[in-house]
Amino acid sequence: MIFNKDEKEIRKSEIGHKVTPVKSLPWWYEHYKRIRLFPWWTRYNVGLTKEASHKDKILELATNMDFDIKATSKIIRHAVSEFSKYGLGSDYPGYHTIDHNLEVAYVSLLSAAIKNQKIR
Repeated sequence: MIFNKDEKEIRKSEIGHKVTPVKSLPWWYEHYKRIRLFPWWTRYNVGLTKEASHKDKILELATNMDFDIKATSKIIRHAVSEFSKYGLGSDYPGYHTIDHNLEVAYVSLLSAAIKNQKIR
């Protein structure tokens, strides 16, 4: 896409690639993304999504490692909130989604726990 200053619009380039627009997104765009993810967010908080089970596994592992559960929970909530703010929910087709982020956190904690057990 090409930003045409004369026409004040964004168009696709000849080869079809999308180019980051020159002008910023509207103020309401971030809120729109969050509203669009509201059904998922509700299911997540009730515990009906696979991301909720990842969160539970992370908190369980953090408990076993004597981490502060309240702080760990706040970190997870912040990460999920940031991903949802940018529309990177579980239905996002890309690789770096909420699910991927929680899986990476779990595997990192798991490897640290295994390493900690080997040291003792």
